[in-house]
Amino acid sequence: MNLDQWCELDERIYVAESDERYKQYAGLKHSERMIEQLAEMKNINAQIFLDTFSSEPRKLFLTAIENIADSSTKKLELKLFNMRNAKIVSSKHRFGKVPVNWSTWRQFNSAQKDPSKRKQVFDEFITKTKYVSPVIKERFRKIGEVYEKHSNKKLDPLDGYLENEKISYSQLIDFVKSMGRQAKKPFQEALADISKKVLGREAEYYDDFYFFRNRVYSDLEREFAGVSPPDQVRRTLEAMQFNLSSIHFDTEAGRTSTLRRYASLCRCQATSGCCTRAKALTLTYRGATTKWATPSMQHR
Repeated sequence: MNLDQWCELDERIYVAESDERYKQYAGLKHSERMIEQLAEMKNINAQIFLDTFSSEPRKLFLTAIENIADSSTKKLELKLFNMRNAKIVSSKHRFGKVPVNWSTWRQFNSAQKDPSKRKQVFDEFITKTKYVSPVIKERFRKIGEVYEKHSNKKLDPLDGYLENEKISYSQLIDFVKSMGRQAKKPFQEALADISKKVLGREAEYYDDFYFFRNRVYSDLEREFAGVSPPDQVRRTLEAMQFNLSSIHFDTEAGRTSTLRRYASLCRCQATSGCCTRAKALTLTYRGATTKWATPSMQHR
């Protein structure tokens, strides 16, 4: 297998996995068995890269380790996804006809006018994170082991991220602290101002970003009532010169997909005129033109 063949296979696995994960997070019918099988295929393909091409190109080497870390902990990721909707559930409040859970609490907050009820849900969810935190810790531990194993104890997940982003640890810390210092005062001032205008009081910890966003723009709801998200996405993609004939839009009535999910689906399905990160990196290393890297090619 040469590098082009490896990239082609990696791309096919990536597109298939992205499609199935989209269905999962959009609340559509999906197959966990298929997700696990695709993860195993990704794991095997990443192992083939390490066995065949060793550590070059360097960015593909880092991608291969990342893929092994992700795919080898896929069962834990699926377990977390299911647990957060089964264990982190409100004992008192419902959204629609079912109890509020991790996946619906933002929608609940947007619709709920009584702040005491939003507080009850938030506080209860915080206490119930004890059910999922062990799974998260275990997955992080195993991801760290993968990096250690395949880099001869020279890399951890943060090292891989820093190298991909071409930034040092100290630069990252300085950047984050600098952004925090610059954003803190204007954020606090804006939050206080908006809270007084929208709520008539100071903001509380359970007044989350999504709650404020919906309150701030509530007076525009009627203006957008007749707007079709799929049509908006189509117009945007056409303006960006995408070939829409290769893009599937799931517009079945009754779906709860948001505009972001439509965009995610388009990104996963738009295989004409673009490629995955792996192939794009290969083209870059060979000095080829990067016209393949259309806006549909994003980091996962």
